[in-house]
Amino acid sequence: MITTLLGKKIGMTQVYDAQNVLVPVTVVEAGPCAIVQVKTTEIDGYNAVQLGFTTKKIKNTSKAELSHARKAGLEQPPRVLGEVRLTETPTAKLGDVLSVGIFQEGQLVDVIGITKGKGFQGVVKRFRVGGGPPRTARCSIAALAPSACARLPAAPGKTRACPATWAPCSAPCRIFAS
Repeated sequence: MITTLLGKKIGMTQVYDAQNVLVPVTVVEAGPCAIVQVKTTEIDGYNAVQLGFTTKKIKNTSKAELSHARKAGLEQPPRVLGEVRLTETPTAKLGDVLSVGIFQEGQLVDVIGITKGKGFQGVVKRFRVGGGPPRTARCSIAALAPSACARLPAAPGKTRACPATWAPCSAPCRIFAS
């Protein structure tokens, strides 16, 4: 039996529970997911089902993706494909659609997400540092405390033998999607 769906986070909101307490909740668009491919032990060596979520334009789709979707009886190819391994032989057929009806009310579910990448970011976004004091304050106290006039993170200066930043350190770097 398949107990997995693909979804997309819509946003956050809040609702009142039975005790009239305000509870924060995450709104997720889960399904409908079409079954695009069924894998069995005899043919593929393991049991699995490939699910497709949402659709994309045909002009943005390769011919291989389009023919893969047409074999399942879908007019438009899915934007997201995900494979779910199963312990027993799947009973689902190509083109079947799974929705949130496979879950019971109050059933606990596991949610796994993928973050979107933020690209190359500095230390303010990456490590939430506030930066140093303003330039006038930094240079006015340099006579009293030379370390206060030090350079900001990831600015090693001209006197370093190797002016590079080595990981893992608090320096600007690319934040990958995980």
